[in-house]
Amino acid sequence: MEQAKLMQVVFTALQFQPKTLV
Repeated sequence: MEQAKLMQVVFTALQFQPKTLV
């Protein structure tokens, strides 16, 4: 399932740039 991989990528991106969520 690629959906699980996508979630992991988004989570990692948030750690690098939490401002993206805002």
